[in-house]
Amino acid sequence: MRIFIDANILISGIVFEGNEREFLKKSISKEIQLVSSEDAINEVSKIIEMKFPEFINLYYELLTILDIEIISRKKYKNRIKDYTMIRDKNDRHILASAAEGKCGYIATGDKDLLVLIEYENIKIVNVRSLMKSLNI
Repeated sequence: MRIFIDANILISGIVFEGNEREFLKKSISKEIQLVSSEDAINEVSKIIEMKFPEFINLYYELLTILDIEIISRKKYKNRIKDYTMIRDKNDRHILASAAEGKCGYIATGDKDLLVLIEYENIKIVNVRSLMKSLNI
């Protein structure tokens, strides 16, 4: 199962206790390939460094432990313009890279994405719903 994880999921999972952290922990031992975009990873890095510098080492360790497949921007940048149905144009890269990465799910807390529910056979869900769907 290939699951795209949005920046907000990574940040919440690293910094706060809750469903996002539980999901990241459980994804290590399951047959799940976590996928993210170069843009999302850059966003997480910037936010962690600026707002939560005490978590920067944990963040880089988790990138290795979780073995997140990072989709290069050059692979999805030409598709970004196709996703005009998203209210926030800054989120277009998420659908573009999830499609490029052949993901079955997008895990996000972003309401602009969650309202879509599903797009191009990619289910868009929050982490709680994802864990329930996958029984993890």
